[in-house]
Amino acid sequence: MEKDFEKYKTYTNETFSKYDFEWNKKLNIYRNKEGKKCLNEFEKEKKLGMGSSWKVYKVKRYYYDDQKQIKTKLYALKKTHIMVQYKRRYYKDQKLSNYFEKILEEIEIMGILNKNEESEYIISMYELIYDNEGENKYYNLYLVNNFCDIGTIMNRDSEFFNHYHNPFLIKYFYPKLNIELENFEENLIKKNFISLDMKHSIAKKIFKQVYLGVKYIHSHNIAHRDIKIENILFDSNDDKIKIIDFSISTIVKSENKLINEPGGSMHYQSPEFFDTDKNGYYNPFIADIWAIGISLYIFIFEEFPFDAESELELGINICEKPYKFPYDPKNKDFEELLSLILEKDLKKRKTDIDEILNLSYFK
Repeated sequence: MEKDFEKYKTYTNETFSKYDFEWNKKLNIYRNKEGKKCLNEFEKEKKLGMGSSWKVYKVKRYYYDDQKQIKTKLYALKKTHIMVQYKRRYYKDQKLSNYFEKILEEIEIMGILNKNEESEYIISMYELIYDNEGENKYYNLYLVNNFCDIGTIMNRDSEFFNHYHNPFLIKYFYPKLNIELENFEENLIKKNFISLDMKHSIAKKIFKQVYLGVKYIHSHNIAHRDIKIENILFDSNDDKIKIIDFSISTIVKSENKLINEPGGSMHYQSPEFFDTDKNGYYNPFIADIWAIGISLYIFIFEEFPFDAESELELGINICEKPYKFPYDPKNKDFEELLSLILEKDLKKRKTDIDEILNLSYFK
């Protein structure tokens, strides 16, 4: 297995050298004078979250400005143990090289998307730290991304995974609002505490940026494949959303733009994903746009438009049952938008982002 990994040293050096982020192959772990754990010049502050293959930490970097004064800047650091994740997820029926190729594809996609100023709605990657000299031979990878102070545009509780509005986001747009929390430890705003006018006002700005960010991703023949509420962050420092988590994103090379790779969150899948007549093939670009519609619905109503007790039932509901309004959204432009972007018939559905942004809701 280690030999499989070693084969990619040359590949990574040649591939990553053409991108704008720093490709750092040396890792130095130590504790500073305050006793805090550091990785190179990044001081760990706290754990922000974790996914199926990554852990994410808030880290602080110390540096000197032009006047030789010590300054600090916050980053988000993603960490994975390649060998541990491989053994846990792929050991029985996959080669290590296949798994490592998928990790490299995520890093390459980040490099492609961060190459110019049009990537303003995409999380930035500043540095990649690759450590293959640890005693346990875990082959750690650390991705250093920009830190979004507001966090995800909505929160979810740890018990039932219900959606709640992020109080920091609401305070950013409405600083004088006195917010009531359902749960102080998890910063969960009470269900439907925010007025519909406020929700629509914020949603118009946020989701216009989401559409533009996804349009930019698609312009590079890349499908995100996991657009969802949790993967949309907001950064108050530049007043913009940031799309994150390209771990299952794909560079689509086929001329018909179809793939048959499963992936993504079940509640966000488009109806054509379940079309058995197509042998599992679907258009991931159109699926991304559908997932934005699901995310917008959740932002307004704080629940999924389609839900069920099992994945089989959920798939049937997505394909056959209409979405319902839990209450009157009091916005005819919003109703028109949803009717076009969550239309089950692909021939009738709005899938062109420019056309969607020209609808009355976003004007």
